[in-house]
Amino acid sequence: MLRLSDVGSKELMLGIVSPEVSTRAYNEMRKCMEELTGIKFEVDVGDHKKVKPEDVVMEFSRNNVVAALYSRIDNELGRVIHKVILMDINSAEVVGTILLSKAGLDISDESMEDALREFANIIIGAYAAVLSRFFNGRFEYSIPEVVVDYDTAIVTDLVLPIAEVSQEIVMHNVKIRSDEGSISMEVLTMMS
Repeated sequence: MLRLSDVGSKELMLGIVSPEVSTRAYNEMRKCMEELTGIKFEVDVGDHKKVKPEDVVMEFSRNNVVAALYSRIDNELGRVIHKVILMDINSAEVVGTILLSKAGLDISDESMEDALREFANIIIGAYAAVLSRFFNGRFEYSIPEVVVDYDTAIVTDLVLPIAEVSQEIVMHNVKIRSDEGSISMEVLTMMS
């Protein structure tokens, strides 16, 4: 069995971005969302690709307003995994509407931000749980931050400083579909 204490930085990075880990994490996220909302979801995870830090602004800046969900995941090796989830405003509204309507809450800017934070909690929590089992170690995540701004500002102020330290960004697209609407996300993973 693979143990976290026996892996180096390279093996850790390969594991945290592996399609196997992603598939397991999104499957757990799907199950949690279905239990929480009573809605069936289909999840498609795109191929993982590496993006160089110097290309990050060009790759993710389209001059659109987006919602960014950010959390850091700490582990006993002292390495920090950074997850940034970028989604267009329509996808963010679908997430908020699904979660808030099932909870019987009114939709406001504040409640929408809370719904997006809960969505990030579900995704990052599933990911941390899968990593814990995959590496037989402890992975703990921070309460996700939610930022709504132009993608250029988010990339420049949030992603780029982490990318410059981590020197590697791995991203993949995720599409989540239900009868209530579709959600499209770009998920960036970095380690420092």
